[in-house]
Amino acid sequence: MILGITAHRPSRLGTQRASLRSLTKNYLVEHRPTLIWSGAALGGDQDICGIALRLGIPYALAIPFPGQAAHWIKTEKQVYEQLLLRANLIEVVSKVDPHGRAEARQMLFARNAFLVAQVERLLAWYDGRPRGGTAHAVGLANRTGIDVAIIWPKRSPQSLLP
Repeated sequence: MILGITAHRPSRLGTQRASLRSLTKNYLVEHRPTLIWSGAALGGDQDICGIALRLGIPYALAIPFPGQAAHWIKTEKQVYEQLLLRANLIEVVSKVDPHGRAEARQMLFARNAFLVAQVERLLAWYDGRPRGGTAHAVGLANRTGIDVAIIWPKRSPQSLLP
């Protein structure tokens, strides 16, 4: 099974992060995907790549644009560079950097569409809020018939109803 991942940024993960990592490790051990596609964004995307690496599961990166990490701090860039070095495949979705936030947002959404088109199932660290990149990726997967597995501690099933 080819698995895509989408997850919130660090500010949305909060104190749930360790629990999410543990639940995800268990999920990956149980389902054993043959390949994981990630957007390599800060937070859960990078965490899940690290888990995959430790479990020996290959991963591919769908990078939205060349300068994705340009505004990140040094330690974040170092983690990103390590992910790039260890990836089995890298696809840069847009070959140019964005001019402004609105264009960057569109490129991030294009990356999500690319990622969802590559996978058989999407694993999401998703808190159920209807806005943001993770919500966008989950919505795309739902609309295109891709199975979505949501991992979020203390999540109410009603939080995902339309």
